[in-house]
Amino acid sequence: MLPAAGAAPAEAERRWVTVMFCDLVGSVALSERLEPEDLRALLGHYQRACKAAVELHGGSIARYVGDGLLICFGHPRAHEDAPLRAVRAALDIVAAVRKLKVPLAGHGEIDLQVRVGIETGSVLIGHIDRAAAVERDAVVGTVPNMAARLQSLAAPNRIVVGEATYHRIRDSVQCRSAGQVTLKGIARPVAVYTVDADGAEGDPFLRRAERLFSPLVERDAQRETLRSAWQRAKGSVPGVLAIAGEAGVGKSRLVRAFVDELQGDNFNHVAYRCAAQHQGSPLHPAAAQLQAAFGLDAPAENAQRLARLKDGVARLGLPAHAVAPLAMLAGVDAGTGPTAPTELRRETLETLAALVAAHARLAPTLMVVEDLHWCDPSTLEFLQSLVERALPPRLLLVVTHRPDFVPPWGEAEGRATLSLQRLSAAASRNLVRSLLAGREVPAALVEKIVERAEGNPLFLEEFTSLLADAGNEQEAAAVTIPDSLQESLATRLDRIGAAKRIAQVAAAYGRAFSLAHLAALPDFRGLDIAGELDELARKGLLAPGAGLQDEYEFSHALIRDAAYQSMVREDRKAVHLRIAESFEAHFPEIVASRPELVAQHFSEGERRERAIGYWYRAGARAMERLANVESIEHLRRGLAQVDALDPALRPMQELGFLTALMPALCATRGYANAEVQQTFSRAFDLCTHIGPTAELATVLYGLWSYYLVRADLARSRQLATEMQRIAGADVLRQMEGELAAGLTSFYEGRLQEAAGNFEAILALWRPDGPQFFTAGEDVRASTKSWLAIVYWHQGEVDRARDVAQESLYRARQVGQPISLAFALYFNVFLAHFCRDLRTVKTLGRECLALCTEKHLFWGALCVLQLGWGEVAAAGADREGMAAGIRHMHEGLGGYRGAGARLTQTYYLATIAEAQLKAGALEDCERSLGEGFAAAEESGEQLSRSELLRLRADLALALGADADAVATLYASALGHARSTGARSLELRAALGWARVLKARERDDELPPLLEPLLASIKCMAPTAEIAEARGLLQAVSA
Repeated sequence: MLPAAGAAPAEAERRWVTVMFCDLVGSVALSERLEPEDLRALLGHYQRACKAAVELHGGSIARYVGDGLLICFGHPRAHEDAPLRAVRAALDIVAAVRKLKVPLAGHGEIDLQVRVGIETGSVLIGHIDRAAAVERDAVVGTVPNMAARLQSLAAPNRIVVGEATYHRIRDSVQCRSAGQVTLKGIARPVAVYTVDADGAEGDPFLRRAERLFSPLVERDAQRETLRSAWQRAKGSVPGVLAIAGEAGVGKSRLVRAFVDELQGDNFNHVAYRCAAQHQGSPLHPAAAQLQAAFGLDAPAENAQRLARLKDGVARLGLPAHAVAPLAMLAGVDAGTGPTAPTELRRETLETLAALVAAHARLAPTLMVVEDLHWCDPSTLEFLQSLVERALPPRLLLVVTHRPDFVPPWGEAEGRATLSLQRLSAAASRNLVRSLLAGREVPAALVEKIVERAEGNPLFLEEFTSLLADAGNEQEAAAVTIPDSLQESLATRLDRIGAAKRIAQVAAAYGRAFSLAHLAALPDFRGLDIAGELDELARKGLLAPGAGLQDEYEFSHALIRDAAYQSMVREDRKAVHLRIAESFEAHFPEIVASRPELVAQHFSEGERRERAIGYWYRAGARAMERLANVESIEHLRRGLAQVDALDPALRPMQELGFLTALMPALCATRGYANAEVQQTFSRAFDLCTHIGPTAELATVLYGLWSYYLVRADLARSRQLATEMQRIAGADVLRQMEGELAAGLTSFYEGRLQEAAGNFEAILALWRPDGPQFFTAGEDVRASTKSWLAIVYWHQGEVDRARDVAQESLYRARQVGQPISLAFALYFNVFLAHFCRDLRTVKTLGRECLALCTEKHLFWGALCVLQLGWGEVAAAGADREGMAAGIRHMHEGLGGYRGAGARLTQTYYLATIAEAQLKAGALEDCERSLGEGFAAAEESGEQLSRSELLRLRADLALALGADADAVATLYASALGHARSTGARSLELRAALGWARVLKARERDDELPPLLEPLLASIKCMAPTAEIAEARGLLQAVSA
């Protein structure tokens, strides 16, 4: 290993080894028969015989345990055939001990026997306790314990192996199954095997060969599919082609071959590479591609980088205003002022789309996105938008992903999926022979490679590479083909010598890393790190990266994993810590633009107290860019580190993280989600523990939102009162206190108070003051949305319409998805109250599309409202009405699925009305019963009159007597009148008026309807107002 400056080299590492435990049979009886000196002499002969056999096969004795020996194969040097070496050494030990005739005075010749147990797996090898300076090469893990237990099962002079070892030797050694056994200390039964004899397998002979790049075999059909898609794109018919396949099956290799094939064409190539370590970094693939394409990755002053960016933008024909968002994304200072997060995110995504379109305008463009399964949510959102809106002409988008990942866009014309399967046995043989570059090898050896790799091209490469990397003819002759990629990679890593340490440290960065980052570590001062990396690339472990200049990446994720996992936990922690500190000391741009990366390394280094601040910054930065999913992930990870802090500091830090989580949780989970409630409740407990804090108002707002949407009006009222009490001079808290009081009053049926609260919010609002509530909605847009609903209930129909339109106009100006969805839905809600079918359909569809795209709370209710529209438009069509009712139930189910219960009395009444129209009287009765139960439980009063009105309508349909029907309508009228809901009172009055008209009691209509119509202000009458006026006109005529 290379020494690490400022830190001791790793004194232990994880290894994949085969462990043998050899024990002398009858040693206790011998100790009773022999004098200590004689016993010592006997043991010396035995141990020397064992040692000779072990060393002959490349093993080492890790420990002498009395008359037992713990023996290791695969350390200090890895062997891909370690299990076979161990078994052959064991057979030699048994034979040697049998031949061992130890003459002892007075005892004659003593015959010795041994028992041997062998198992294979991962262990930790090195110092147990550095301070105690003992057990320099201790072997720690389950494997040595298994080997010792297996030894105890063996008969004298017999060898027992575990399942992992058996699968590696079964083609070379004769074994018999001993069945399943339960071993002491091992939880599950294990399969064991007894070794009978060595097989007759001959060792293969290979000469050292230079590693060749894997040729593409058995992919002609897939290449033809790519060519056809490309020809269509060149002809201005864009397309999307997803290439799906397991790790190592050759997705990237196929794409690279196709790109190479196009080199003679006039085309543009846009390459995005997704990576697991960048899943929390919004738009990282786009940023890396942008830096590479415009030369922004080369060392230069900011002015030079900005000039390059401007030049690139101009060459592509993009407008000058495209520079600012691209500069922000690429980490270039464009000298522009701060931009609102909403606007910045919108501009960035639009500019990226324009960038792709510009490439396609200049020439046919191949856009490749590799490893889509590791894509960050923001990039995935951008790609989905690019695909679903309309791909620009002359663009072919090719994405690769693993089979268990499903791209977010659905199937449609121009979109196809290409499933990449494993190679056939014939193709695998051809690939192996191509990799061996004409070297003569036994056919049996090729067949073993093919059998073990099972058609995975990466496995075929790696197994064949083991043979090609053999140091000399003797070593090559001893190579057998392992059935474990873990073993093959461990062997390859050992063979790169001192550079293994570079591979291990580089692996801590992830799949990809940069020369500059690695060279800045104290581990490699004074070392030609660039030369070492080039050597690793020559050996096939690394490849040039697709992003920044001087970036490398491991040639496969499994190679990176093997290098990383070969470090013991303490070493990994130390390396991650040095990486984080190096970022802080030498790379301020990383600290500023990617705090989540610094946080991750501090976390892996178990310096959680230093990671916490970076996780908070990462969460806040993601929130500013409206990347809610990433924000939640970063904040959750920071929250998990809080217990590392001083106990006196923990409560405030935890509270800070919890309050920061609230907006993102509400936006993505909904207000009444259980996780939201748990977060708010824990934050409230902390506020109670800490005492008065600035965060208390935010926490109360969150709790109030939860209990309101859960329809717990009693608790909502308590929290609203407390919010108003502590608001003080803080304008945002005053407005939120009024909002809480107003909404609670609205659902309690106190409309006048609710209107006063909402109007107070608008009076408090100032252009230079707070613009958004804590949950993220625009203050004016959301307040006017609620106020419109209140005004409609009060009979102020024209005013309600005007205010609703103002709310939607404001939300469109703001351009924030949450606020726009809010305003759209409440305009749909008002249109439903007004029986405006056209507006329900138009705005309902727009709102549903937005909510579906952004995963927002209101989407389920849009489904319900659109279902109502289907029923309303169905006329007498029973099937149309049934379909609409199904959609209404679906919407209500989705709403309830988010934990919401608020307003369900009204929604149940709406469903009951549709069922009554469809003639489903029993269903209607059930829905009304459920609605009354919900109102009783929640205390929600506003919609009770609707339930009473519909019960009267149902009674009429069921043929109830006149007095019963009259009583029910009277109850509905009285309840609506008591809440001041004039529009609902008119609706109930209209139902009774129809009955009176049918019974020819026309003289009762004017006193019933005229006062109500006079109190309702509506220049453009709703359907119900028009019907009421028509009844009165018929009476007067």
